[in-house]
Amino acid sequence: MLKRWGKLVLCALVALCSVLVVTVQPAAAKKTYTRTPTTKVSRKTYYSTSTTAYTYKANGNYKRWTFNRNHALKNYRNTIWTRSSKTYIRKNGKNVLYYYVRNSKNGASGWVWSGYLKPIKTYHRTPTTKVSAKTYYSTSTTAHTYKANRNYNYWTFKRNHDLKNYRNTIWTRSSKTYINKNGKNVLYYYVHNSKNGASGWVWSGYLKPIKTYHRTPTTKVSAKKYYSTSTTAYTYKANGDYNNWTFKRNHALKNYRNTVWTRSSKTYINKNGKNVLYYYVRNSKNGASGWVWNGYLKPVKATPKPKSEATLVAQSKVAKKAQQIVTVVQNGSSTATLHLWQKQGSTWRQKLSAASRIGSRGIGQSREGSSTTPIGAYHLSFAFGKARNAQTAGMPYRQIKSTSYWISDLNDRQYNTWQERRSANSKNEHLIDYTKAAPHNQYELAVVMDNHGQNNGSGFFIHVKNQWATAGCVSIDLNQMRQLTRQLGTKAYVINVQKVAQLANY
Repeated sequence: MLKRWGKLVLCALVALCSVLVVTVQPAAAKKTYTRTPTTKVSRKTYYSTSTTAYTYKANGNYKRWTFNRNHALKNYRNTIWTRSSKTYIRKNGKNVLYYYVRNSKNGASGWVWSGYLKPIKTYHRTPTTKVSAKTYYSTSTTAHTYKANRNYNYWTFKRNHDLKNYRNTIWTRSSKTYINKNGKNVLYYYVHNSKNGASGWVWSGYLKPIKTYHRTPTTKVSAKKYYSTSTTAYTYKANGDYNNWTFKRNHALKNYRNTVWTRSSKTYINKNGKNVLYYYVRNSKNGASGWVWNGYLKPVKATPKPKSEATLVAQSKVAKKAQQIVTVVQNGSSTATLHLWQKQGSTWRQKLSAASRIGSRGIGQSREGSSTTPIGAYHLSFAFGKARNAQTAGMPYRQIKSTSYWISDLNDRQYNTWQERRSANSKNEHLIDYTKAAPHNQYELAVVMDNHGQNNGSGFFIHVKNQWATAGCVSIDLNQMRQLTRQLGTKAYVINVQKVAQLANY
């Protein structure tokens, strides 16, 4: 029984072992190479455009060297690899040159086939030295500024700013260096830009000097107005400090003809050994401002203060013979302002002011039927009205009767006079018809403007106003009419004008 169980156990163990047995194939051996001993080489910079190659770690000894990847070159585009050592690896019976390189990006290092590396041209340059600040501009459309890259013996050009993007701006130098190119020392300046502070090294030949000037500190001046007729000059922005001031145009004077410039400050700019006066000005058109040479400015003559009406009355021709002057100055198409002036010694005093209506065609050269109030000066000869008597200061007064007419018929020998008649044709004015209830009470009280013999119409009066323009007379309210006649004597005149300045002409 025991022998039987023993055989069964033995069979089971044999079967189990047959299942667990795994045939292990020997691994394929990694290809090995022989290489020469590592030797140091002069430092030189490279870049790579490969998208498939790698750098490799040193693996094994010289006789059994293997490739073990550590960095993909495609991850280091636009970076610099610097060689430090070399070795030759035997491949297919040929010695292949490999360099040990280190990258500028993050210090990555390894061996790489020299064929994957493209040399970067490096230059020797002198140490950086400071220079006096000086301003330049550039018109180049192809050049660049460069970042400082590497040390003095292995300097490379790395672009950072396109000069074409900085047209009409100012570059200010601060340092210099000489870079050896083809055996010649070429001058480069380190510059900063006025536009946005962009900076870098640039060949001096791309820079054109901007003329700078010394100027005095700005001082305030009294406000004064000017105009300019120049078609070529400009105003300028303040640019730079007092010792290095440059002219930078901002406004063409030809665009500001017929406008006013007001000065507020001044400075003297030294040009060719002479101090030239410049004003800081602001324009009335749109607030444009800047510095401008005072020679381009012409002072605006102060507009004389208009003479007062009282002065003009005193200067009028009739003032020599008048005691009272009534002025009628048009202020609308058929409206005017009436003033009464009284002479007191050598002074004319205003005694009355009234809003008046005038002819529907205003004040001007009149004729019969023109509805124009006659321009000029006329004697106020007498007053008339509906009442038996009216208070005046000596001016004669007539009461209107049923037979009273003002003759306006050009063919009548008594044209432009007051006449008493039993009847008259319709061309003549029956005065009593205008003494009815308002608004037909124009002649309830009136004063005659004596234009007899002047051939500029007939029947011009100062009379009571209604709601209409007149046919050429001057009308004011009844109460003001009473105030007026109460102050008129025998030497009273009226001057009818379109503008107040015309009063002195009559």
